[in-house]
Amino acid sequence: MQTKQERPRRRGRWGRRPLAGARPGELVLAEAAHPIQVQAFDYGPDYCREWPPKLEQLGPMSASERDGGKLTVRWVDVAGLSDADMMQRLAEAYRIHPLALADIVNVPQRAKVDHYEHNHLLIVHMVRLVSGTPEYEQVSMLVSEGWLLTVQEQPGDVFDPIRTRLREKLGNVRNMGADYLAYALLDAVVDAYFPVAEHLAQQFEALEREIIEDGGDRRDLNRIHGLRGELREFDRPVRQMQSLLTTLLRGEQSPVSEEVRVWLRDVYDHTLQVREQIDRMRDFATALMELHLSTANNRMNEVMKVLTVVSSIFIPLTFIASIYGMNFDNMPELHSRAGYPMVMGIMVVIAFILFGFFRRRDWL
Repeated sequence: MQTKQERPRRRGRWGRRPLAGARPGELVLAEAAHPIQVQAFDYGPDYCREWPPKLEQLGPMSASERDGGKLTVRWVDVAGLSDADMMQRLAEAYRIHPLALADIVNVPQRAKVDHYEHNHLLIVHMVRLVSGTPEYEQVSMLVSEGWLLTVQEQPGDVFDPIRTRLREKLGNVRNMGADYLAYALLDAVVDAYFPVAEHLAQQFEALEREIIEDGGDRRDLNRIHGLRGELREFDRPVRQMQSLLTTLLRGEQSPVSEEVRVWLRDVYDHTLQVREQIDRMRDFATALMELHLSTANNRMNEVMKVLTVVSSIFIPLTFIASIYGMNFDNMPELHSRAGYPMVMGIMVVIAFILFGFFRRRDWL
């Protein structure tokens, strides 16, 4: 297995990729990746065993481990991508194609379904709220007869309800095969989209209230652009999940049985609901932008109105002052003792008349 250690750095938008001209299937392992944690479930209709497998124990269940059909499915969950030996052992134990292994390790990849000789690879993107912030993570699933392998970037996921159902024999998961477990995991990933969508919707609504109450400023405009960026980032995994589910439901090589496809249709409906929420928020973001611009224009109009009113008051005053600023000898008021007070009084009266007029018109 060709591997390359990457210097620790924050993963960019486009993720880690081998250098141009690298061999197909070359892995790029991040030194800063989380240490690997492995958890396994062996289960059947009447039995469930949860255990932390050692490196040499990885692989599908043998005939002796199945205990005469008592155990039917093994689920191995790997969290972390930092151990090249572990990745190599997984590839050997589960007969993972080099290209599939590269898609698992070189994250992020586009959500997709790939069919190989010995298994099927499903790549999805899990989104969950961590301290009020959406966190994105690739989850890779390898599905075959009697086993399912999941590989995550780091510990922490949305699969705890599935683990509880396995331990306590809730629902149908222990009575079904590995394809039903894959459905249950996909359902958990999609269900986790709803809190994220609700979180974004609440941010949009809070921003709308601020714009209406405070009139909006440049910071609000920046927040609108920021939320639109978050919405685009969130829409990408949801849209790709919808495409993946379409492939599973309609593909001839789908690893999912006809019985499980009935359940998958419900997951597909949930993705449609999330997409509808995203579309509504996208329209809402456009409306917020228009509201902000409208509020800014109204504020500018108010300023212009005040300036216009003030200018209108000073126009007649300026006219009177300009008359007596002309240098003619025969201007009787220039030689009158009452000339200056009279002109000033006229200007004050005119100013008060215009001010009262504008006040009655509610222009001030």
